[in-house]
Amino acid sequence: MTAIAPGTAGQPDPADPASLFAAITTSLAAAFNMIEWAEDEIAQATRRHPAHADTLYHAFELISPRAIGPGMSTEFVYRAHARELLERLAAGPDTRPATAVEVCLACAEASQRAPLHGPGAGLYFRAWLHAFPDHPVTAGHAAQQVHYEHLYGPRIDELEQMLRRKLADPARQLAGVECGGRHHGTSVACRYANLTASGRNPTVVRHRANANPTPTAITAGTAGSRNGQLAPLLAHLQAHPHLDFSSQELGRVLGRSHSTIRRHLRMLADHGQVIRTRSRPARFQIAT
Repeated sequence: MTAIAPGTAGQPDPADPASLFAAITTSLAAAFNMIEWAEDEIAQATRRHPAHADTLYHAFELISPRAIGPGMSTEFVYRAHARELLERLAAGPDTRPATAVEVCLACAEASQRAPLHGPGAGLYFRAWLHAFPDHPVTAGHAAQQVHYEHLYGPRIDELEQMLRRKLADPARQLAGVECGGRHHGTSVACRYANLTASGRNPTVVRHRANANPTPTAITAGTAGSRNGQLAPLLAHLQAHPHLDFSSQELGRVLGRSHSTIRRHLRMLADHGQVIRTRSRPARFQIAT
């Protein structure tokens, strides 16, 4: 991050926490938006699948975007990607293969190098309609897809299977979930909290999760409440620039769920605002 000279006109003063936080918030606007979209999609998925509320609550990292071509920072694109993964997590299919959005982005990247024809164009149309049914490329998009499916259906199937496999993310599995028994700052009877307390890590969630006999209701926070959580988090880190903290320590100090604190810390680390000083247990420090 570029250093800012104190007192520079039009620039935030590092000695003023409010000014500095405002500057950081502006620079991280895209990341904050993605956090909001992710949590909203998790809340919607939870309403569709209340029996899997605990698993879906802890899916934030699983739906983090990957750098596969441009476009993932667009709201309807990212939401479609997250929605497919959350549906897989609740319904059972493996979360590692590429989503329809990732296939679309790969096709878009390939089309910049050479025009797509035949099965390649057909796959692009198919993946787009699957991922973005409310955003057709043209008014006749659906009719064009019928034409491609009629001519190249089996070859499109093969190409889709190959791309989903080749673009798979082997690390995209829900595993080793830790929960302190608080969701969005509220005490809950999360089944992962029981596993954490007993010292056992839950098994990797690859297929349908066992029904949760006491599913935890999840309430989506507002954008304002999320920014309200980030402000004291950044202020505390900035007040102690030479110290590192775990999410549990920060959660106790700030009175927030450590899992929520952890997801914000990891997002901030991805954008260079904080640094991870230790992996296990993870500890973070403000970037200077």
